Amino acid sequence: MQQLLAQQLPAALMEKISPLLVEAQQHQQSDWASHMTPTVDNIALLGKLLAGLHHGNLLSAELYPHLMQTREALLADLSLVFEQPHGHFTHGAGYANLEALWWARQQHPERQTVYASSACHYSLHKACELLSLKLELVPVDSQEQMQIERMQQCCEAKPPLAIIANAGTTRAGAIDDINALIELAEHYAAWLHIDAAWGGALAFDEDRKNLLGQIGKADSICIDPHKALQQPRPCGLLFYQHDPGIIDFATDYLHRPPQMRLPGSNGAELFMPLWLSWQYYGQARIAAQIKNRLEQADVFANQLSKLTGWRVLNGKTGIVCFSPDSFQPLPEQSFSEVSINGELMMRTVFSSQHQSAEALLKIVAHGF
Repeated sequence: MQQLLAQQLPAALMEKISPLLVEAQQHQQSDWASHMTPTVDNIALLGKLLAGLHHGNLLSAELYPHLMQTREALLADLSLVFEQPHGHFTHGAGYANLEALWWARQQHPERQTVYASSACHYSLHKACELLSLKLELVPVDSQEQMQIERMQQCCEAKPPLAIIANAGTTRAGAIDDINALIELAEHYAAWLHIDAAWGGALAFDEDRKNLLGQIGKADSICIDPHKALQQPRPCGLLFYQHDPGIIDFATDYLHRPPQMRLPGSNGAELFMPLWLSWQYYGQARIAAQIKNRLEQADVFANQLSKLTGWRVLNGKTGIVCFSPDSFQPLPEQSFSEVSINGELMMRTVFSSQHQSAEALLKIVAHGF
């Protein structure tokens, strides 16, 4: 890439670009694992280029029938994976969480309370503030999963507008008891939204999909392929049971009114990289890639526990946390510090095919 650019661009500009290219290469390292920033798949990068070349706006879908057909075909395939009849692309789970709560408020305008675990993503705090809703946090256990009994007590005291279930918390990758939360939501006529920005990738792995529970019964669920499927940003998905319909604002300049969704102008940039990956690899190969990185996380967790005797927390979504006897400085590109229910732990994230359990175990062995 650097040689190709050097042939086209002035030397002075290349001096500014070169550090960016070097910085980008760190995602290729086998010990790059401190955050949810995977290596972007090469086929997806070609899809990003194709999206830029197309540049169509699907608010005027009648002008871009092939782009519209491409998007709808991909959504149809993914809706089957997530067992939901409707869906659309978003700029990420932060937007999807806001949109899901927006719809929930329309369903129950008389309610204002949203329940989520104390391990929920910070985007939910922002969404509730924007929508003038009250977010109440329910404690988690030592595995960073929501305490269901406490949630039930909260619902009994005050039926909520919505219940948020985690499918892959940011710190530990933990998955709440989604089936239990679905039952509570049904009993109290509340909206059940699953924030699966990270853990939603398990839906592609038939051996692990059961960890997500009966996702088809949720009112909405979101996933970020740019976290879990090696896609470039922005690439988010929001699936839901009921089509929210079209907006009733003045849009006479458009051929047809837009749907009641948060995204406005949008086109291939949100889905073309994923579509090209889906076409090139197929669902089975994508599932195998996910399985491989999750297996690497399992190897790291199992070997670390066996070799050290430390407490090791494997969220089963690709994030592993551990609590060493003493904290020593470790490479920032490989590990980060997190607090799991008040306990300080080290965290590593398996987000792409380049990461190696062996490489990370060697770093731990050298550091301790």
